[in-house]
Amino acid sequence: YLHGNCSSRLEAFDALPVLLPQDVSVFSMDLSGSGRSDGEYISLGYHEEQDLRTCLEFLRELPTVSSIGLWGRSMGASTSILRAAEDSKIAACVLDSAFKDLKTVAEELVCKGRFPWPGFLTGWAFDLVRTEVSERANFDILELSPISRA
Repeated sequence: YLHGNCSSRLEAFDALPVLLPQDVSVFSMDLSGSGRSDGEYISLGYHEEQDLRTCLEFLRELPTVSSIGLWGRSMGASTSILRAAEDSKIAACVLDSAFKDLKTVAEELVCKGRFPWPGFLTGWAFDLVRTEVSERANFDILELSPISRA
């Protein structure tokens, strides 16, 4: 189970009553920058996809694991899409509230904001945030597009 933004592995508790009676084992982790995980920043799936890759490698080495499905919510759903695009051994995905791409999320947040924001400033502010994220978190937010990998 992969949690959403501003959450942790404890979010998986909501899925346990559905999965455990079906004899489905559940593994959940704190994605980078969340819960008890290391990391100063979250990347809404960009770097978390590599965390998931590492966990899948570990799980596949266990003799009790026969197949793996992913259940992700929000950031976790987007992370699942990014990983599933690269990993044909994933048996199934349950994707709750994945986002199309980070640029669209940012534009929707601005449009639905409480205060009017002139349209010409949106592009400028996005470019500023893009530069800052690139320098601090080492990825280009324009490359975060789960829909292009689905």
